Amino acid sequence: MSGCARSRPRSRAYEDARAQDARVVSDQQRAEILALASDFPRLWHDPATSLREKKRMMRLLITDVTLTKGKSIHADIRFTGGATRSLEIPLPKSCIELRTTDAALVREIDALLDTYTDGEIADLLNERGVRTATRCPFSRHRVLRLRTAYGLKHRRTRLLEAGFLTPNDVAARYGVKLHTVHLWRRRGLLRAHPVNDKGDYLYEIPAGDLPTKFARKRDYHVEPRTVPSRDTRGAV
Repeated sequence: MSGCARSRPRSRAYEDARAQDARVVSDQQRAEILALASDFPRLWHDPATSLREKKRMMRLLITDVTLTKGKSIHADIRFTGGATRSLEIPLPKSCIELRTTDAALVREIDALLDTYTDGEIADLLNERGVRTATRCPFSRHRVLRLRTAYGLKHRRTRLLEAGFLTPNDVAARYGVKLHTVHLWRRRGLLRAHPVNDKGDYLYEIPAGDLPTKFARKRDYHVEPRTVPSRDTRGAV
């Protein structure tokens, strides 16, 4: 009898506690809690959710995390309800790796140097939204530094190896002054290719119809034959 008598107050206390919990958490609140569990991704990705609130959410969901570092990071996660999950996470990149330009981009710049100057390459990459390893827009100086760091041939070297002539070579070949070579280029008698962004050119081997030295000067009415590296549309 005494044992039964003692159990009755305990049962009554338990029922009172449940009734108190029911009063604390209404049906609407219970529905909201269940909805929150199913709507967790939206709440997590909501820009209005602060980092402080996200940390609180994580503390409610996760009991502990065990990390093991090897070729990758192995994470054993134990959730509050008792469920567990394991993840394999790649190791973070080093500072050097983060500042290293992608090899495919280096190869692309190397190919572009056959046709474009450093400044023109920077413009082309920026138009496509390509950025440096540090997420900065390209500039002529950044292309130059990258070209130097990876040992890419200067555009001038490439054209010289392809048989193009310097202004001095053209002047010596035809026995004229240097300013005459520049005049011939401006008047369209020479086919010129820019080698940098400073207005320097190399020339294709001229045709045989150039004016001879001491020949009587005449007016030229031909179109300029300077070859632009880029067309007006900027296509690669």
